[in-house]
Amino acid sequence: MSEKFFQIGETRIKVSNIKNYGISEEVPDEAKTFIGRIASNFEVEKNPTTLWGHFKKGAMEGLAPPTKRHLYITTYQNDNFRFDSKEHDIEQKIKELDALA
Repeated sequence: MSEKFFQIGETRIKVSNIKNYGISEEVPDEAKTFIGRIASNFEVEKNPTTLWGHFKKGAMEGLAPPTKRHLYITTYQNDNFRFDSKEHDIEQKIKELDALA
């Protein structure tokens, strides 16, 4: 019986060792800081108490922070791998993992 391996970039992982996998999203720290500065500037400049709730809701609604997407793989040996979506087609890799499982 031949062993199956999953390869992404330079990393090869034995399929039978994979415990779980998926896609995670996180907001980078620099984006959190930037959005926070924008919000505080609006608050300082436009803080009439009666209008602030409406202004904040309308102004901040379109400012969704950018997210970083990662493919994560955990093995039964407690090895944790993370692969960035900018370097790899993680959607395609998830399909490959689904087909191997």
